[in-house]
Amino acid sequence: MNRAIGMLVLIVAFAGMTLLSPGLRAEEHNEGDDFEPPPEGFTEQTYPLSDLMRPIANLSGENEESNNIVPLNINDIKEILKTSVAPDTWRAHGPARMDDENGVLIVLQKKEVHEELAKVLDWLRESAAPAFHGTVVVAAMKPEALQKYTDDPAPIEPADLQKAIEDAGAAAHPEFFEINGAEGQRISVGSSVRHRYLGDIDVAGAVYDPVLRTAVEGLRIQALGMRTPDCKNVHVEIRAAFGRDLKFDTAKVKLALVATQTVQNSNADADKDKGKKDGGDKKDADAKDKKKSEETFANDGLNKEMTLSLPALTAGGFAATVEVPQGKFALAGTLDLGLIEKGEKLAVFVRPNIGTENVATLLGVSGLKEGESFRLYPLLAMLRGPADYPAPNFFSRFADQNMFSNLEAAPTANAYAPRDPFVSGAPSATGESMRRAKMQFQEKVRMNKIVEPRGSFVFTRLKDDDHAKMAARLTSDLHRAGAPVRAHVLLVALSPESSRKLMFSSSRVFDGPALNVLIGAPGSETLVDEALTVAMNQRSFVFAGHLREYVADYDINGDSYDPATDRLLDRGFVLDLRPMPTASGKSTDVEIRLAAVPGAAEIKRSTVDAFSVSSGAEVNLVLGIGADLDLPHLGLLDLRQTVRAPFGQYIIVGATQMPPGVDGKPDPRQAVLFLRTVSEDK
Repeated sequence: MNRAIGMLVLIVAFAGMTLLSPGLRAEEHNEGDDFEPPPEGFTEQTYPLSDLMRPIANLSGENEESNNIVPLNINDIKEILKTSVAPDTWRAHGPARMDDENGVLIVLQKKEVHEELAKVLDWLRESAAPAFHGTVVVAAMKPEALQKYTDDPAPIEPADLQKAIEDAGAAAHPEFFEINGAEGQRISVGSSVRHRYLGDIDVAGAVYDPVLRTAVEGLRIQALGMRTPDCKNVHVEIRAAFGRDLKFDTAKVKLALVATQTVQNSNADADKDKGKKDGGDKKDADAKDKKKSEETFANDGLNKEMTLSLPALTAGGFAATVEVPQGKFALAGTLDLGLIEKGEKLAVFVRPNIGTENVATLLGVSGLKEGESFRLYPLLAMLRGPADYPAPNFFSRFADQNMFSNLEAAPTANAYAPRDPFVSGAPSATGESMRRAKMQFQEKVRMNKIVEPRGSFVFTRLKDDDHAKMAARLTSDLHRAGAPVRAHVLLVALSPESSRKLMFSSSRVFDGPALNVLIGAPGSETLVDEALTVAMNQRSFVFAGHLREYVADYDINGDSYDPATDRLLDRGFVLDLRPMPTASGKSTDVEIRLAAVPGAAEIKRSTVDAFSVSSGAEVNLVLGIGADLDLPHLGLLDLRQTVRAPFGQYIIVGATQMPPGVDGKPDPRQAVLFLRTVSEDK
């Protein structure tokens, strides 16, 4: 009995202790949850991070989806914060804690640490998510006024460009564009008039489906900006396209359909049987049915004429990559319209800004020792590499629905571009640069130094002299992989006397004054005078001329005649080039493709007259076709070469005979292509 009473007292005592101890009760019923108040001196705060982790969408009108660029991910941000602020307090078992949920950082720390965390996040926003701002100026300028900019790739002060445009007078017709976005984001701005027109007919059997297209007049600019690792310059990929003076020609497709009944249908048979049953005359019934049938098909007969619209306009465009000091202008490219209007050239200048002119420095946080600072070096220009922009083919057989569709197409992958160095096994110039940087700054005598890739940046903790070396190394590696090159291309028709003298000369390299004497000789004519800035290993283009559509062919399938239109460029050119580095660094190997039509194309209009007969169980169909067909005749210069061009001098790329004119009269002159390249980092 006493033992039982003792056990009862013990149970009651334990139950009372449980009821009176809320902490023990919470531990028993909510194991794993932590509802304890923060330790003394600690507070919990939240930090939204969406602006640092937001995927960057392209706004160029091509594909407004994410381009897979995210400045930093959540793990990058957490590691940077833990390294920069109170690094010894972030232990696995607290009391300091850093968690994240739906793009929000939840931190339990002391007040003074929270102040440092806010400071670091402000620094990250300044370093990792700066805005890209640019000004683009497009102006018509005389070749002599542009020469100093094409010869010298040095940056242009805003005041100097303003004076040059004012000196050009009203004929310059300058247009100004302001562009804003994020680093690495493709953005677009422009003004245009768009004309919808019937450009084609898709024919399938008896179905004629009209195809509407768009002709564009106006000017459109696309741009993408990325900082160099030292933040002093901005890499800008820029594309321009324009069209003006739109006119429409027409082509006609005439159709004639005749149908006659050959076998009475079941309804006629039923009517005849009914006529017999009613005592009617069979002959009268047959005649009535035949007449009715013939009238029906005569009313259904087609004599139609469809008119296709064929636009023609002055057009041009280019894709270029320039490296410009923050806040300065640079010549991105020119559009030479001299084959249409002598002496007219459009020049496109760009002035970019991204963040500040120096790498943002973080000081005054507990993760630093004396003389050290944190910096975040942007690597996007190295990671992304230059994209390829092959030239549109205006001499191809098939046409696209939009006359400018090739200009607006997404860039293609560049075989020379670096791959992501942070993916295991992916070789790249950037990965090699990071490896050498780590070796330089993290050997045993520098154990406190940090050089770590974070997102599209390098997160570093170094002293000032080491920071200077780091910025210089990364920028040098960027230029080694793809320094921009200014290419100046001249296509000249030389007189027979000048061309013979040139061809028999042993010299193939000229300086500017010597070339001016050669092309200024009597009987010579400059056909193309073009400047374009391209990244090393990048393929880019420029074109200008009179762009027009024509009826090129008919796809025939049975009794279907499907018209096919195409495009051609006359009184114009298409230039496509890719510079590649050489071991000496004093020259560049250039793949160059040039197609030029120095004169107007002649298009002879012919007509396709045809018919087809289709026999059926009840009818015979006779389809007559009268369709316009265009037969273009043009003189084409086509040069595809690879040449080693010494920097700063003109070299002969190739030469060929001038084509005869559309009248068949031979042209005795020789077409000679000259090229001069200048590296922008020289």
